[in-house]
Amino acid sequence: MFQMDINAEFNELANLHRDRVFTFSCYWLQNREDAEDVTQEILVRMWRCRNAVPADRMGVWLMRVTRNACIDLARRRKTRQHLNSGTEPDTAFAITPDPAPIASDALQSEETVSCVKNIVAQLDEPQKSIVLLRDVHDMSYAEIASVLSLTLDQVRVYLHRGRQKVRKCLQERVSHGEL
Repeated sequence: MFQMDINAEFNELANLHRDRVFTFSCYWLQNREDAEDVTQEILVRMWRCRNAVPADRMGVWLMRVTRNACIDLARRRKTRQHLNSGTEPDTAFAITPDPAPIASDALQSEETVSCVKNIVAQLDEPQKSIVLLRDVHDMSYAEIASVLSLTLDQVRVYLHRGRQKVRKCLQERVSHGEL
């Protein structure tokens, strides 16, 4: 009976956070299969740490662990590419920008949405993670600061810079007739 209660609690918690973890991973990694793997890994970690992390901190803890898992996977991917190609790996990996500040009429086309996702994927850390956490997952600045171990001012600055980069890149693509 006790085991069933634990499983039911965990299932409820997993159902509550699964989509958020998957969506963040999908945006960050730009690969659905990798995002599924990360999500599964994070749910296993959540099970193992279910008693160590307070329920009111679980969402923040999960996003921090998810981001770290995405970074680790990206590094492993770069190492594999390096070993397979015989070339030097890049020191930076793909990052995700912020689609929110773009005019609503421009976002109506599927092509534009895809373009924004690609631009976001090219942002540097921590801008990519901050844009994703704020504009995709609607996390507060305080939650983002906690997830990334940054100050509120740092979160605001990185978010502003990330959004500026997305806006500038989109404007360049529009002016060149790509959108």
